[in-house]
Amino acid sequence: MNALNISICEDEAVQAEMLRKLVLKWAEHGAPGTTIRIVPNAGEFLRGWRRRKDCDILLLDVQLGDGQNGIELARELRKDDGRLIIVFVSAFDDFIGIGYDVSALHYLLKPVSRGYMLCPGFFPLCRDLYH
Repeated sequence: MNALNISICEDEAVQAEMLRKLVLKWAEHGAPGTTIRIVPNAGEFLRGWRRRKDCDILLLDVQLGDGQNGIELARELRKDDGRLIIVFVSAFDDFIGIGYDVSALHYLLKPVSRGYMLCPGFFPLCRDLYH
């Protein structure tokens, strides 16, 4: 499998690092050379996305700090790109249904299971959908 560009939009540094380690572990076996970018807020991700559009998969926290909302970010992204793979990550299951409104691939509950993130089919499925 080719390398992927994966962004993690997460305002909690501990959660972002945990997700980065899980993705990195998977990438070592499934997609060597994968780039992982951590972005702490919706505005920063959106500004970078509009300039580069170089993200294949976005792991997106639903409730970002400072009143930011991952659902709103996803809606904004969908105005420009229906192909970006969005996977919501949240400590709450309240917003699972909303994920369908923005064509999210999945909704992961925190703490994200190592077994699920590293399952052989998860990221290949993402890549197959994207390319």
